[in-house]
Amino acid sequence: MEDMNEDSDLVVEKKQPINGFFDEPGGLRNNTRMMIQTRQAQKLVTGRKRTREVSAIIGLMDFGRRMKLLWLSAEADDPYADWYLLQIENSIKEARILINEKKSWLDDVLNTMDGIEVEIAQSLKPINISIYFQNPMGYMGAYLVKDYDSLACSVFTARHIG
Repeated sequence: MEDMNEDSDLVVEKKQPINGFFDEPGGLRNNTRMMIQTRQAQKLVTGRKRTREVSAIIGLMDFGRRMKLLWLSAEADDPYADWYLLQIENSIKEARILINEKKSWLDDVLNTMDGIEVEIAQSLKPINISIYFQNPMGYMGAYLVKDYDSLACSVFTARHIG
């Protein structure tokens, strides 16, 4: 397997083929985008910088970066990181359930008006935001923001039609 080069003391390792292939495939990447309908959801994605007058708000992208650090710590067997990840996962699940219950209730109210058909408002120009996270927790945060965006569309529709 190893060959000594006659001109030097370097050890050169010959690659052995794997099922007839010498090269290994590169890392996998995907392109994930989320469509945002409301400015409120857009603000949740971007967050807000701290100034003298207002506190910072951590947006989805910063949340994903922070979850990466927790995820790596959990992989390194940090029990506190495991505990925090479980707490965050449970909080996200509870928030998604609450948002979806509110949206379902509101959609039922909007759809039970006799003789009036209500279509939930959609943006004339939604924005597509490319998202990429290095762990599932970032994507769970994105699903939560998307659920909120959907609820916001229903709320604005209800407010508009009274």
